[in-house]
Amino acid sequence: MPRAPRPLPNLLTAIALAALLGCGDEPTEAPAVAFVVIQHPATTTLAIGDTLRLKAVAADAQARPIDRATIDWTSLDPQVAAVDATGLVTALDGGDARIEAASGGQADTVTLTVISIPKGIVASAPGGRGGARLPGPPSRGR
Repeated sequence: MPRAPRPLPNLLTAIALAALLGCGDEPTEAPAVAFVVIQHPATTTLAIGDTLRLKAVAADAQARPIDRATIDWTSLDPQVAAVDATGLVTALDGGDARIEAASGGQADTVTLTVISIPKGIVASAPGGRGGARLPGPPSRGR
């Protein structure tokens, strides 16, 4: 006499398979960005042609960094300085440049000053190495 299929093991197998397929590689939802902070750069003054790498961190409401947060970089003064998608700033012209880092609707801004001395030009104080000597005050008959 042929056996009838046992529905319980087939049902358990189906449930186990569904559980295995349903778990695993799906990304969990990232926490909401509460704020973004640009790490203070070592210098905020650049000469034309200089570059500076900025770094920013997005954090949740408990101030925990959000590793997977995407930071969008923008120069609010693109005629003075440009910034690429990685936070690399390039000084273009003299003036102040505000650079913004944004993520999840939050943003931070840093202001950089670009001086109108082209990269590679060294200015030195009068009388210093390579500097021109300025005449001193007139002597008074000594």
